[in-house]
Amino acid sequence: MPVTGSGDDSERFLKYLDLPDDYEPSPTRAPLDFLRAHLYQLPQHLAVYFSSSVAPRERTALPIVRNRRLNYAQSPAGSTALGYSAGRAEWPLLWEQSGSTRDDVKPGELSGQDERAWANANFMGGQGGELGRLGGLLSEYEAEREAERMRALRRDRAVRESMMPQVEEEEDESDEEDDATDANAAAEEESVEEHRAAFERLLRERFVYGTLDDFDYDSVDWNDEWDSIAERDNEERWFDADDDDDMVVDIDRSGTPDY
Repeated sequence: MPVTGSGDDSERFLKYLDLPDDYEPSPTRAPLDFLRAHLYQLPQHLAVYFSSSVAPRERTALPIVRNRRLNYAQSPAGSTALGYSAGRAEWPLLWEQSGSTRDDVKPGELSGQDERAWANANFMGGQGGELGRLGGLLSEYEAEREAERMRALRRDRAVRESMMPQVEEEEDESDEEDDATDANAAAEEESVEEHRAAFERLLRERFVYGTLDDFDYDSVDWNDEWDSIAERDNEERWFDADDDDDMVVDIDRSGTPDY
């Protein structure tokens, strides 16, 4: 979708980047292609002009935007905003949907392979290697969480077995009833934790793919605060090279630089 506005909008971007007036891709006629080439060079106050023309889901096609969202989601601010408490208050309908759609899923069934398959199949037709890496990242989140859960269960079982006293045969039935009660309570608690984890995972998925309603994507997508260190280094190198090109140095016959 072209950027709505006059030729002054295009001139603003091109002038800042020191590009010719007939530069292609045009920031007004092909904004997504223009952002793909130059977003890392644009400050937030200029990049925000593209908010009305390039929707959050469309921006997901830009690697720099996906990286910024992932970095935000893994930060303390993102963990809070996309966490259970804030998420349930901000997106109550999504919370209900996450419960109704996953109540019939047994703990542990949402494996890393399930996460990767969801990411590859449900966003933009599963096209693109970058999206495959997103699916891989989500699957790693799930795999790590499930592995930790299984380790905790094994530890708890080993502790219970080591502390189990030798009892008389007539007490076995009572002990079995107590064990069943404890197991039911543990299963219920685990079910709640699974539901919360599934909800938080759903929030992260929708956020990364640009489909989380009423989220302020502009504060993340256009903000270079969420760039990785490597991306910031690339940006700084671009500006350094630009400064070097602008510097003209003449050498007189005596060999003294004349600025």
